[in-house]
Amino acid sequence: MSQEARLHQAVEGGGTSVIGLASYTWRKAATSLTNIESALRHAAPSMESDLGGQTGSSAREAFLTLADRVNQRASEMTKASAALTSASAALSHAEQVRAELGSAPSAPTPPQHLDPTDTATNMKAESRFHQQSQQHAAVMAGREAKAQ
Repeated sequence: MSQEARLHQAVEGGGTSVIGLASYTWRKAATSLTNIESALRHAAPSMESDLGGQTGSSAREAFLTLADRVNQRASEMTKASAALTSASAALSHAEQVRAELGSAPSAPTPPQHLDPTDTATNMKAESRFHQQSQQHAAVMAGREAKAQ
């Protein structure tokens, strides 16, 4: 499969807007978790003083442990959001390249119905076909390079 065909296949069905929305959603959720973490850390000391004794100390530790876990999850969600943003940018670039490439040019048609008695005309037709084939191959090679 050519690079250009792979590019078309990769871009088909992709949706930069869907990926972008997912990235935004994950980033927003990470922000919410960061706010929850902050609230837990802020509330932990008052849990100890309000409840007192072993219960207060245990509650404070539980709040801080939960805050650590929430922070880890927020970090994972932030990384996921960044990965989705990168994927969206890569897909957007691939869509742009595909649009710039447009449709592939048709391959030249070999000469047909040559007159076996007219060698000069046949040679010119074969030469023209060979030159067109080389030009087509060069254009296609350029398209392949751009599709990579």
